[in-house]
This record gives sequence, structure tokens and C-alpha cells, in this order.
Amino acid sequence: MSAHGTLMGVFLRFAASEAMALRTERAGDLSYKALSRACTALAVRLSELDGEDRSPVLIYGHRDPRYIVGYWACLLTGRAVVPVEPDLSASRIAEIARMTGARRILLGETPTPDALTPDCARMVVRVDLQAHGELFLTPDVSDDDVAYILFSSGTTGKPKGIAVTYANLADFTQWCRELSAEQGGVRAVTGNVRYCFDVSLFEMWMAWNACVPMVTLDHRDLWNLGHHVERLADVGVDTWVSTPALAAHFCKHPRFSAEYLPDLKVMFFCGEVLATNLVAKLFERFPGVRIINAFGPTEATVAVTSYEVTRADLAPDRPIPIGAVRPGTSLSLDGGEIIISGRSVAKGYIGADSEAEARFFNGDSYRTGDWGREEPAGLWHFVGRRDREVKLDGYRIDLNAVEQMIRTLPGVADAVVEVTADKRANTMSAFVLCDPDAGDLADLAATLGDRLAPHMVPRFWRGTAQGPFNPNGKLDRKAFVAELTAMVPIVHVARRAAIAQ
Repeated sequence: MSAHGTLMGVFLRFAASEAMALRTERAGDLSYKALSRACTALAVRLSELDGEDRSPVLIYGHRDPRYIVGYWACLLTGRAVVPVEPDLSASRIAEIARMTGARRILLGETPTPDALTPDCARMVVRVDLQAHGELFLTPDVSDDDVAYILFSSGTTGKPKGIAVTYANLADFTQWCRELSAEQGGVRAVTGNVRYCFDVSLFEMWMAWNACVPMVTLDHRDLWNLGHHVERLADVGVDTWVSTPALAAHFCKHPRFSAEYLPDLKVMFFCGEVLATNLVAKLFERFPGVRIINAFGPTEATVAVTSYEVTRADLAPDRPIPIGAVRPGTSLSLDGGEIIISGRSVAKGYIGADSEAEARFFNGDSYRTGDWGREEPAGLWHFVGRRDREVKLDGYRIDLNAVEQMIRTLPGVADAVVEVTADKRANTMSAFVLCDPDAGDLADLAATLGDRLAPHMVPRFWRGTAQGPFNPNGKLDRKAFVAELTAMVPIVHVARRAAIAQ
């Protein structure tokens, strides 16, 4: 069966399902049957407007059911989905439309007057949730045709798109089915992750494969944690997907526990390093939960490894593994850099320079820029980004390795280590996201000094219990460093790390 046919097999089950497909806070709910009718009607309309032209389609929206209708209408018609969130500037949306060659923008919610340029406004097709379509003949879609294009996160600078094919997507959906089966099936899934961030595909396809609800978190309500926990509990959500940073944020609310979410049985994490201290806290809050750590770049269709974390993985000095490689994909090392090969590797970049394009090679391989290592049993570990090695006081230091060790210290949720300017010379500073009861930073620095050579202990330490997120729910490293530098004085100076021994 073709990749497009595999995806259509999922869609064809929607028409007979009375179950809710989407539960939203601001825009209401949508059943699978209503989803099937609305997106079939929209697919017919797009075909009437554009004939056989299958140019990419931008979908503008955040947490409105019309977004999902637009998504499936694009898949039905063999078009590439290009998600754009309302927080993007009009000029950036226009640039993305130009780079992809998009002729249509589907409105997943009503834009503000300045949300689209005049040229983009002329491309708008409004999504109608009440429209009914019963029959649509899908076009002949090649496995190598592009299913979606995700652009690099952030709201400034020249955008760079990652083109993922229907074959890539079908392979990922099959892996999602296998992961869900390993956990005993799925009853209801979170909708924590924004659609412009590829980790959201875990949530969408786990829900769609099983025709179960996805309960969305509107990021405008990100600080109303108690209310969102109540919504998850009402639906009986048993599967959680997010970045580690978002879960750490939820841990600040006492209701984020098994007492209030008794149905939650599995938590999937991707997009960031999963810290042992966060896992320990989650095991304490949800004693029976299964925690899955996944790793992979957008360029390899969301993720390529998975690992079920156990309490044995919480030992000091042991970063959590990223796990075993998914079927149809392989990992290898080139000078310590992780190379991904196989069915998960995307088609390539849109709008990238030649240096970036060269990271794709041999038709199905991608240079990640990540350091890794493999244990004899095939268990993989992420070590860090290869471009973060520095030389200080005559020593060559990997900032990633220092960050990883700080994340294993008691009470630390995350950490950023950067080279900063001292009066005499450059040195290392640690910016730590930690619990208020984690102890003072001097204790953390001393503990780190027992585990690492003196020259690897950051000289300056700042800490806080609250960190800024970027739009994709990750710790915004740049903003975190800037905020702590501006607002928090140096709390501790590790003097023995100032001069090489």
C-alpha cells in the first residue's frame, strides 16, 4: 500500500466514530464523524478552486478545531501542510508562503487585522465546521511527495523549512501505533504541544490511530494549570506528551498528581534533555506511571529512539538514555556525531544555504550535529551539541558535559552553562533552574566538584525556580541566561575553578 493510502486508512475510520476527536477550551469540541464530513467538504472545495494544482497550503491557527479540519483536507488532496501560528509576524508568514510556493491559507481561527499581509489575505480560504462532504476521490500521491513543512522555531531571522514526505509520515504513524500498543492502548491524549512543533505529531497520531480524544492546551492559558488538570481529569486522559520543561512547569501545581489524574498511565517526552530530577519527581507524583524518553530532530520525522525510564536510571552521574532505534531507521557515529539513516529521514530543507543542505546525504542520511554514544546492547545516549566545546585556562571543556552533570544534582530541573567575561578572562557561568528547596548553589557547586575535575566546575552560579519558555514549550536558553544575568546577582563563586590546577 502507498504511504498516502496508509494515512487514508486511518481517516476512513473517522466517519463511523461518534467519539470526540478534539476537546478545546475556547472553540468547543469536534467529533470524528463531524471531522470526517467537514474535511471532506473542504477537500472538495480546494479541488474546485485549484484543480490539479497541489501547491502547499498554510494553515493559520492555534487551538481551533478548524485547524485539524484543514490538516486532514490537505492530506486528502495530497497537499503539503505548512503550520503557522498567530504569534508569527505578517512579514514572516508572507516569507514562508513565498518560500513554499503556497497558493492558499486555511484559517483555523479568525486573524487579527494585521495578522496577514494583503497578498496573503487574498489567499485565504475559511474553514467551515458545519460543511458536510460525503465523498472525495483522492489524487494519486507519490510516497516522495511532501506531506508537511515545518519551519525552524523562533519568530525572527530567515525561516528554514524542513520538508517531510508522505513516506516519512506513514512510517512515523506506524511507529506511533507500535508505541501505543506497547503501553496497552490509548484512551485519551493530551494536546500540549503547538502544531508548528513536530512533537505534536505524537499527540495527533496516537489519538487518530485509536479514534480517541485529544484534549488541547491553549497556550494563552498556560498559567491556569489547575483548570487544565481538571479538563484532563474529566476526559480521563491516560497518555501525556510534552517537552520536559512543560512537565516541570506543571509540577509547580499540587494537583498535577495521580490523586487528580488517576487515569494517567504513560508520559512521553521529546524535544529536550530529560533530567533525572524531573523523572524522580514524576515517579513521586504518579507512582505507577510509565515514562518514555524519545530523541530525534525534526529532520528525521519527530523522533528516532525511545526508552522506558526506570527508577534504576535515577542513580547519580547517570544521564537518562535516549534508547533503542525505531524500526526502519539506523544510527551510526562519525567522529562522535550521530548520523541518522533510513525511512525517517526527511526530504531536505527549503530556503537553507548549501552548508545546511549538505547535512542531508546519500538520499536517506542526515548529520545531526549531536554527539552521542552507543552501549554494546544497542542503547543510545545523547551527549550534547558538537559546537559547544571551548578552551579555558588551557583546558578543553565540553559545556554539554558540564550541563549534563549539573542536571543530575539534587533538585535541579535544568541548567545552562555558558562562557562569560570575568574581569581577568573568560570563564564559565552556570544558570540553574532548580526547586526552591534544592539547597543553596554553593552546595550544588561543591557536589559537582566531587564529581568533576576542578577546571570543569563553573565559577559563577545563578539560580531560580521559574524559567521562560519558548513557543514550543522548551526552556528558552537565551532568555533564561539574559533574565538571570539581569535580575539575579551572582549567588555563588566557585573560586577553586577560577584557575587551572
